[in-house]
Amino acid sequence: MILNQVLKGKRILFLSVQTFNYEIIISDQLRSYGALVDYYDERPANSLFAKGIIRLKRSLYQNRIDNYYKKILKDSKDIKYDYLFIIRGEVVPAFFLEQFKIQQPLCLFLFFTWDSFTNHTHPVSIQKYFDKGFTFDSNDAKKHNLYFRPLFFIKQYEEARIHSKKKFKYNLLFLGTAHSDRYRISNTLVKWCETHHLKTYTYYYMHGRLVFLFKKLFDKTFQKFDYNKLSFKSLKI
Repeated sequence: MILNQVLKGKRILFLSVQTFNYEIIISDQLRSYGALVDYYDERPANSLFAKGIIRLKRSLYQNRIDNYYKKILKDSKDIKYDYLFIIRGEVVPAFFLEQFKIQQPLCLFLFFTWDSFTNHTHPVSIQKYFDKGFTFDSNDAKKHNLYFRPLFFIKQYEEARIHSKKKFKYNLLFLGTAHSDRYRISNTLVKWCETHHLKTYTYYYMHGRLVFLFKKLFDKTFQKFDYNKLSFKSLKI
C-alpha cells in the first residue's frame, strides 16, 4: 500500500516533542504524501524549566498541561481529522484522548515511541486509547502488545554516506541523551578504541542542570557520569 495513496487529502493532528527537528522533518514528509498536517508540540513549553519539572515532578506542572490540551481541543473541534498521530506521549493527558475521540469518532489513533517505557512510564497508561501502537523497543513491544517498528533515519544521512568522498574523521561516534547505561557502555567502547588508536567523539545531551542534579541524587546510573562531558544544548541537524 503506497503512502501517497493512503494519505492524500487526509488530515492529521500530529503531536510530538521537539526532538532535533525530527518533528519538522516528519511533518514535511507526511505533507509530501498529500496529507494535511496540523502539528502541536506535545509539551506546553520547551524551556529548560518546563522540561525539568515535567521529568522531575510533573504534578506541579499538570495544570499548565491540562490547559494546553484544552486549548488544542478547542482549536480542533470544528475540524474533521482522519488521524491522530502521537510520538512518545510523554505528557498527553487521558482526558484529552477521551474528549478528542468524542469530537472525532471516525479518527484513527496512532502511537509511536522512540523511547523505552523504562525512561517514561506515562505513555503506558494511555495505550488503551490507541487503535494501533508502535515502538522501537522489542521488549516493550512484547510486554505491552505493541507493533515493533525499528527506528528510521532521514534521507540526508543516506545521501551524505553515498556522496561523501571524504575520509571519516572518527571511528566511533556517539550522540545521544544522557540516561540509563549509555555512558557506561559508550565509555567502555571509547577506552577500547583509545587502546587501539582509534578516534572517538561523544556528545551526551542533558535537558538541564536541575534534571542532572536530581538524577545524580536519586538515579544510581548517573553516579558515574562525568559532569564535564555533559552538554546542555542540543545539536541541530
